[in-house]
Amino acid sequence: MGFKALLGSLIGGGAALVVLAACAGGGSQVATPPAQGLPPQAGSSFARNLTSPVAMFAPFELRAPLAPGNGLGLRIVDPDTIKAQIYVGQYGVPSAPGLVNDYSSAALRKNPLCQITNLDGVNAIEVDSTGELWIPQVTSGGVSEITSNAPNCGAAGTKLSDPNGQPADIAFASTGVRYVSDLLGNGSVAGDISVYPKGKTKPSSKLTNSAVFFSLGVAVDSHNNVFQSFVNQAGTKGGVLEFVGGKMPGKVVKGIKLTEPGTLIIDKSDNLIVTDQVANTLDTYAPPYTTAPATFPLKGQSIQCSINAAETNIACADRANDTADIYNYPSGTYIFSFNAKLSGTLTTIGIAQDPRE
Repeated sequence: MGFKALLGSLIGGGAALVVLAACAGGGSQVATPPAQGLPPQAGSSFARNLTSPVAMFAPFELRAPLAPGNGLGLRIVDPDTIKAQIYVGQYGVPSAPGLVNDYSSAALRKNPLCQITNLDGVNAIEVDSTGELWIPQVTSGGVSEITSNAPNCGAAGTKLSDPNGQPADIAFASTGVRYVSDLLGNGSVAGDISVYPKGKTKPSSKLTNSAVFFSLGVAVDSHNNVFQSFVNQAGTKGGVLEFVGGKMPGKVVKGIKLTEPGTLIIDKSDNLIVTDQVANTLDTYAPPYTTAPATFPLKGQSIQCSINAAETNIACADRANDTADIYNYPSGTYIFSFNAKLSGTLTTIGIAQDPRE
């Protein structure tokens, strides 16, 4: 089967919303329809006819991407300007494989130190407390897996198998439990969170909730409570769920009102940080997440962002401009961007900073 573009229409607007799905076996990618201006119009409906077998996978492209250049006033610098270990991922499919660029803090250079290439179906990427980079993907052979890699494109380490669906994000509890967000379940049923006990490479259980169809990000707070960002099947409502102690049942965090959230960050004070895909903002909610967030505008369009160890900056993968955009935290002031060796033909989605630096 070749590649298939699944289109929905924006309610009240003229933009087309895209979910690209790919099946192992090759083919040619269908072009994305013309993007709209900044910000996107609110209210969207998701393609509902995903009929994938296990081998199918789809990116986080829930909303038509903005046209390049909407991030007016971008200040492009060399990656070594930030002097931090940052990884930036670009979504790929078998006919145009994706990659992860390793911008090493130890290498003061204009280009990434190295690249991890030939990746398929990679959305979010994360770095754990030991510095291992984790890449969830669906291989061109249809295998759902999450692999760890040592810094600086080092050796592959632990490999988690995911029989529950398409892995899209991963989070780590202090107990050693790992949580994997499955964007969609097998056969394009509702997504979930797969739970991997300490030291195990296969999940023992799932966290599910009837509010969820697309499971986007997953994060764990200092009390090992698990949070999940999601969108419903119609694409008309999204939000964040909390699984207290990583256990069922989950409950919707009512103070977080987002139609299309991105992935999640939880800082050392348990502030929950999430992008708003409708307003193109980054929103910070203070616990217990019942009051309005502090919010600031994004330069382009970012689904995943990542905070540094000192919690002085947030880096966001900008898919509108194929850049990594750096903002001060918590003020939200834009600082600069870099784009060395990021392909304009792939989709810039994932980003992670080493929590040790």
